[in-house]
Amino acid sequence: MRLDDEAKQKPDGEHIIKEYNRTKSLGDETRRKMFNILAADITEKNGTSPPRQVKEIYARGIVALFPYLSDPFSKNGYERYYDGESGTGYLAWTIKTIQRGWAKEGG
Repeated sequence: MRLDDEAKQKPDGEHIIKEYNRTKSLGDETRRKMFNILAADITEKNGTSPPRQVKEIYARGIVALFPYLSDPFSKNGYERYYDGESGTGYLAWTIKTIQRGWAKEGG
């Protein structure tokens, strides 16, 4: 299965792909949806504290699937999504937000 086919099967995945194909970008709401989908997938498959390598693989996948979202000012183009050296980026932030929600729910 191709990566974009798999993405289309996720909730809102097809909308995200269509918006990107139409605009070569993602609006704020669509970008948030994408990161929520990715973070949910990461934590579902790897638990509440996924390894750095997993988050980096997903960050690389973002720029592979959406090349116009690559950051030309970073070393590899995906560090804004996850930077393994500092442990920061949109994916790390979204996963921490999910963890906080679980902690508030008591599990």
